[in-house]
Amino acid sequence: REIENALKSWGARVSAVTAYRNRRPRLTWEWDVIGRVGADTVVFTSSSTAENFVKLLRERARKSTPSAKILKACRYVSIGPRTSATLRKLGFKVHAQARTPSIAGLLAALKRM
Repeated sequence: REIENALKSWGARVSAVTAYRNRRPRLTWEWDVIGRVGADTVVFTSSSTAENFVKLLRERARKSTPSAKILKACRYVSIGPRTSATLRKLGFKVHAQARTPSIAGLLAALKRM
C-alpha cells in the first residue's frame, strides 16, 4: 500500500493488483511428515518466510512435536543478504546464501553447499 499511496499522492492513477500474498500457513500434515522422516535443508525466499517459519516452529514446540528439534539441526539457505540477516536475528545459522536473489541463485547456492 505504501507504494500505491505514494504514487497516488504524486497524481498517478493506480490500479492495485494482488499478484503475490505472503500469509502464514496453517499447521498442516507437512510438519508431521518432517517429524517422521526428517529434513536436511530449509530454503527461504524472503525475510517474512523466515519469520513465519519461526512462528510455526514455536507453535509446534509447544505441542511437543519432534519436527521442531529436527528443524533446528537443519542447514538453512537464504535468497539474499536481507533474508540471511533475518535468519541470524532469529537465531539460525545461514549455511549458504544465493549470490543473486533468484531461484537460479538459490539453486546455485544449494549446489555449492
